[in-house]
Amino acid sequence: MELRSEQLQSVRQCMTALDAGREVAAKLLGEKEKAVHELNMLTADRATLWTRMEAREKDIAISGAALPCEPFPEEKEIALLDRQLRIHQVRVTECERRIGESRGTLKGLKQELDQAWQAVGISLSEDLCREFCEIATRMAETRARMLAVSKVFSRVQKVAWTFFPQFAVLNPRGNGKAIINPVLDAYPDSWPPSAQTLLAELSGLGDQVKAAKEA
Repeated sequence: MELRSEQLQSVRQCMTALDAGREVAAKLLGEKEKAVHELNMLTADRATLWTRMEAREKDIAISGAALPCEPFPEEKEIALLDRQLRIHQVRVTECERRIGESRGTLKGLKQELDQAWQAVGISLSEDLCREFCEIATRMAETRARMLAVSKVFSRVQKVAWTFFPQFAVLNPRGNGKAIINPVLDAYPDSWPPSAQTLLAELSGLGDQVKAAKEA
């Protein structure tokens, strides 16, 4: 049993794609942090200008001076800042949208990696089940042939089961079928064909040996 290169390649490709996706996500987070920082700076600048303009208006009101006919310098700056704030707010919203998409992409890549990794485990499990069944089947055939030998040669009966299990070996695929079933030991018709053939050959030859001895 060996790890299949194509499956391992699939896992590595998924890991590479996930790393690339994380790099993109990190870059987007950096862009958002920068946009939020700039938005906060603009908001603070606007607040400073607004406070300064309010102070001008308060001074005019307290001094009784004539009402100004022209906008204050701060008003032009505030109008410009308002435009910049709107642009930066859209920029932050767009970053958040792209970050949401990136998270969805990362989730999908993680699922793909998990599926690729689980596929490796499933494949290995199938290979091991197949190998187990092959080994157990060979053991069952060997065991049955030992039954045939012990059935003909009485002196072998005492040592026949030294290396053979006396318990059932079930098929690992979950079908409930036993590959080795000691309950069927007493029924040669249930043995594998190779054991039945060996029993027939030994029984025939044994009859010839017995006849020769009794002649």
